[in-house]
Amino acid sequence: MLRLDAHTAPPNPVVQNYVIPPDNPFVGVAGTREEIYALGLRNPFRWGFDGISGTIYLGDVGASEFEEINIVGPAKNYGWPITEGEACFIPSTGCDTTGITFPIDIRSHSIEGAVAIVGGYVSLSSAVPELYGMYVYGDAFGGQIWGLRYNGSVASDKTLLIDATGFAIYGFGRDAAGEVYVLDANGGGIWVLRPSAAQPPNDFPLKLSAI
Repeated sequence: MLRLDAHTAPPNPVVQNYVIPPDNPFVGVAGTREEIYALGLRNPFRWGFDGISGTIYLGDVGASEFEEINIVGPAKNYGWPITEGEACFIPSTGCDTTGITFPIDIRSHSIEGAVAIVGGYVSLSSAVPELYGMYVYGDAFGGQIWGLRYNGSVASDKTLLIDATGFAIYGFGRDAAGEVYVLDANGGGIWVLRPSAAQPPNDFPLKLSAI
């Protein structure tokens, strides 16, 4: 993952048309690219800031079995291709995980039907108080929408919010009021999370409303 200064005009745009922040973790480190902020990610798909803490959440698509949600930090190594999730990938057993930062959440292909993780946003909406402060994310082709809470060190309250079977979730959005939106490529629709009067056993009281 790269981190660039988008506000400062480069001194010589013909040579390099962006500026590297001086506090990037690899600035001045021989043999590295100073643009790099974090490494060991396979296929990041959607990332966003928590609007309160500034925490960076990122969905990283797996190769064979596990999908990941990572908290991005400077100079962190998220393991790829040594690990996928918390499992060894190359080699398949006995891999050295020294220095690897593991995901805060892992979704399995075979157990939970995950296919391709899609990173989302932390809900800051007062319209859905049950979701306030919860990170909302999903699966592109399985249609599942999950949530979790992260306190800066561990994730909790990991739950299936909605099983939107038939949706092709290609992204999430968050508006100025902090409400989370879901982008469905199958129907071409934009949906917003809303409270639901119906609450089946062990189900979160939410529904998707078209806008």
